[in-house]
Amino acid sequence: MCFTSVSGLNTHELLPIPFTRSAQRHTIERVRALQDALPVPLLLENITYYAELGAAEMPESAFVAGVLEGADCGWLLDVSNVYVNSLNFGFDPRAWISGMPLDRVRQIHVGGYEKFGEVTIDTHGAPISDPVIELLRWTLAKLGRRVPVLLERDHHLQELQALLLERGKLQEAYEEAFARPALEDSHA
Repeated sequence: MCFTSVSGLNTHELLPIPFTRSAQRHTIERVRALQDALPVPLLLENITYYAELGAAEMPESAFVAGVLEGADCGWLLDVSNVYVNSLNFGFDPRAWISGMPLDRVRQIHVGGYEKFGEVTIDTHGAPISDPVIELLRWTLAKLGRRVPVLLERDHHLQELQALLLERGKLQEAYEEAFARPALEDSHA
């Protein structure tokens, strides 16, 4: 859920849509039109962002939830993006996820991030951190149903054995999420 061009010029960046009612209505209209044109269901993904564009009229969570509900579409929940945004903007990622329409989640993504000074950047080039793995486990337990999880790695690819070990950690978290009851707001 972003934009990449301004006045016909491509920025080559995923820029956050302003969190305003007008932008929310515009996004819903665009998503509905796209869904009407596509022969397959559409999933929207939450992005990382590093500054809000303009004066926000609502928090990101209300913007995203409103678009998902208003456009009646599925959600590709990027747990790592929620975590990175929580580090950059100082919110509780579990509270953020708890307030979202989780019935719309069709797939989950996780990827690595790196810290650059005071800013955490979603790089997809580092191993998945333990806090993201725990947030994934907690999110899956909260969903109460199995959905596909994709490990995103765009660069700094490790040897196959290292990637398989990382995949194994994610599989273990996945199975643990369904082996114990969902914990509403516990950080255990």
